[in-house]
Amino acid sequence: MIDVRSAEGELDRLPELAADLVRHKVDLIVTETGSAAVAAKKATQTIPIVMMGSGDAVRQGLAMSLARPGGNVTGLTMISPELSRKRLELLRELLPKLSHVGVLSCGFRSPVAEQEWAETKSAGDALGLRVSRFEAHRRQDLATTFALAVTQQVQALLGSIVPILSQAPP
Repeated sequence: MIDVRSAEGELDRLPELAADLVRHKVDLIVTETGSAAVAAKKATQTIPIVMMGSGDAVRQGLAMSLARPGGNVTGLTMISPELSRKRLELLRELLPKLSHVGVLSCGFRSPVAEQEWAETKSAGDALGLRVSRFEAHRRQDLATTFALAVTQQVQALLGSIVPILSQAPP
């Protein structure tokens, strides 16, 4: 049986949803984001948690280290200085005349989001690329955000931490 819960983009609901799953004594919790995994880990230290992706599992307190995570959480982590630089290098390979890259984030200013932004900005500086941040707090903000990126002549847009894109449309 698969029992699905969704915060529908309201991250403050995550602890309540995680606690509900624990009360239902599920065998496994699968989360889409690191934020959801953090809420689940706070709700249980015994039920296994698999995160489909997190910003920085170590910094978020989900793993002791990448080599030896420990605890009841496993899954994918997406942030590191090497990955930030590699994403930009791949974009430059695809677009050799690339000079201006946008980074789209959901506007949720978590420590992980700030770390990813800082690492991407630093990698862009090292590669001689202008990197600009664009935020969309709700799905409805995306059209305006994309229009702003076009106005600022962004040549490519990287998705950062954007849980609003995974929400079901209204």
